[in-house]
Amino acid sequence: MQVHMTTGVPKEWASKKPIEQYETTFLATGFSRYNTAKKTLSQFVRQDDGTVTYAETACAATVFPRVYACEAARVVVYSKSPRVWAEHVGADEVHFFAQQPTHAA
Repeated sequence: MQVHMTTGVPKEWASKKPIEQYETTFLATGFSRYNTAKKTLSQFVRQDDGTVTYAETACAATVFPRVYACEAARVVVYSKSPRVWAEHVGADEVHFFAQQPTHAA
Protein backbone atom coordinates (compact mmCIF):
# COMPACT_ATOMS: atom_id res chain seq x y z
CA MET A 1 0.00 0.00 0.00
CA GLN A 2 1.14 3.54 -0.63
CA VAL A 3 1.45 5.69 2.50
CA HIS A 4 2.01 9.35 3.28
CA MET A 5 4.37 9.96 6.20
CA THR A 6 4.62 13.08 8.38
CA THR A 7 6.00 14.02 11.76
CA GLY A 8 3.36 14.71 14.39
CA VAL A 9 -0.34 13.90 14.25
CA PRO A 10 -2.28 16.25 11.93
CA LYS A 11 -5.05 18.31 13.58
CA GLU A 12 -7.82 16.44 11.76
CA TRP A 13 -6.68 13.16 13.35
CA ALA A 14 -5.50 14.44 16.74
CA SER A 15 -9.08 15.08 17.87
CA LYS A 16 -10.35 11.63 16.79
CA LYS A 17 -10.66 8.77 19.22
CA PRO A 18 -8.18 5.96 18.40
CA ILE A 19 -9.60 2.50 17.77
CA GLU A 20 -6.52 0.80 19.25
CA GLN A 21 -3.35 1.65 21.18
CA TYR A 22 -0.53 -0.65 22.22
CA GLU A 23 3.10 -0.71 23.32
CA THR A 24 5.63 -2.60 21.22
CA THR A 25 9.27 -2.90 20.32
CA PHE A 26 10.38 -2.68 16.70
CA LEU A 27 13.42 -4.82 15.88
CA ALA A 28 15.39 -3.67 12.84
CA THR A 29 16.33 -6.76 10.85
CA GLY A 30 18.04 -5.17 7.86
CA PHE A 31 15.51 -4.03 5.27
CA SER A 32 12.52 -4.90 7.49
CA ARG A 33 11.37 -4.45 11.05
CA TYR A 34 9.63 -6.85 13.40
CA ASN A 35 6.75 -5.71 15.63
CA THR A 36 7.05 -7.79 18.81
CA ALA A 37 3.47 -7.08 19.95
CA LYS A 38 1.69 -7.93 16.68
CA LYS A 39 4.24 -10.47 15.42
CA THR A 40 4.45 -8.85 12.01
CA LEU A 41 7.32 -8.05 9.70
CA SER A 42 6.99 -4.72 7.86
CA GLN A 43 8.94 -2.74 5.32
CA PHE A 44 8.90 0.84 3.99
CA VAL A 45 10.23 1.36 0.45
CA ARG A 46 10.72 4.73 -1.27
CA GLN A 47 9.86 4.38 -4.95
CA ASP A 48 11.65 6.16 -7.82
CA ASP A 49 8.75 8.65 -8.12
CA GLY A 50 9.16 9.65 -4.45
CA THR A 51 6.14 7.79 -3.12
CA VAL A 52 6.50 5.41 -0.18
CA THR A 53 5.00 1.93 -0.05
CA TYR A 54 4.41 -0.07 3.11
CA ALA A 55 4.08 -3.85 3.28
CA GLU A 56 3.29 -5.98 6.29
CA THR A 57 3.08 -9.73 6.76
CA ALA A 58 2.50 -12.08 9.68
CA CYS A 59 5.71 -13.57 11.03
CA ALA A 60 5.79 -16.15 13.80
CA ALA A 61 9.59 -16.22 14.01
CA THR A 62 11.04 -16.00 17.50
CA VAL A 63 14.70 -15.95 16.47
CA PHE A 64 16.29 -13.61 13.95
CA PRO A 65 19.84 -14.09 12.64
CA ARG A 66 20.62 -10.36 12.97
CA VAL A 67 18.94 -7.51 14.78
CA TYR A 68 20.65 -4.19 14.19
CA ALA A 69 18.61 -1.98 16.52
CA CYS A 70 15.49 -1.93 18.63
CA GLU A 71 13.05 0.89 19.31
CA ALA A 72 10.26 1.05 21.89
CA ALA A 73 7.07 2.62 20.56
CA ARG A 74 3.46 3.29 21.41
CA VAL A 75 1.32 2.66 18.34
CA VAL A 76 -1.98 4.52 18.01
CA VAL A 77 -4.35 3.21 15.32
CA TYR A 78 -6.93 5.71 14.06
CA SER A 79 -8.40 3.72 11.16
CA LYS A 80 -8.04 0.24 9.69
CA SER A 81 -9.52 1.06 6.28
CA PRO A 82 -7.85 3.16 5.04
CA ARG A 83 -4.95 2.42 7.38
CA VAL A 84 -4.04 5.42 9.52
CA TRP A 85 -1.70 5.16 12.51
CA ALA A 86 0.93 6.99 14.53
CA GLU A 87 4.08 5.66 16.15
CA HIS A 88 5.22 7.53 19.27
CA VAL A 89 8.91 6.68 19.63
CA GLY A 90 9.99 9.39 22.05
CA ALA A 91 8.64 12.11 24.28
CA ASP A 92 8.44 14.53 21.34
CA GLU A 93 8.92 12.21 18.35
CA VAL A 94 5.83 11.00 16.52
CA HIS A 95 5.66 9.46 13.05
CA PHE A 96 2.23 9.56 11.39
CA PHE A 97 1.22 7.29 8.50
CA ALA A 98 -1.88 7.45 6.29
CA GLN A 99 -2.70 5.02 3.50
CA GLN A 100 -3.14 6.77 0.16
CA PRO A 101 -5.79 5.83 -2.39
CA THR A 102 -4.57 3.74 -5.27
CA HIS A 103 -5.40 4.78 -8.81
CA ALA A 104 -5.71 2.23 -11.59
CA ALA A 105 -3.65 3.05 -14.66
